[in-house]
Amino acid sequence: MGLVLGLEVSRLARNSSDWHHLLEICALTHTLILDEEGLYDPSTFNDRLLLGLKGQVFLLATVLPEEGVCRAASRPSPALGQSK
Repeated sequence: MGLVLGLEVSRLARNSSDWHHLLEICALTHTLILDEEGLYDPSTFNDRLLLGLKGQVFLLATVLPEEGVCRAASRPSPALGQSK
């Protein structure tokens, strides 16, 4: 059993394959992951799911602004119930 310490470990999600490789190795070797938000055991389903989601959320937060999706989402939508 071991421990990986890090600040914002989900930042590894910039390279998703590295992030999931780390999770797989930690799960196989029963190594825990500790960041500023908590202690995770990737060999358990819930912690692995949470770490995967944290990685995806970080990835989306870095990719979406670069692609202009946030600008499109901030446009006002047409009022509901109005017909054309």
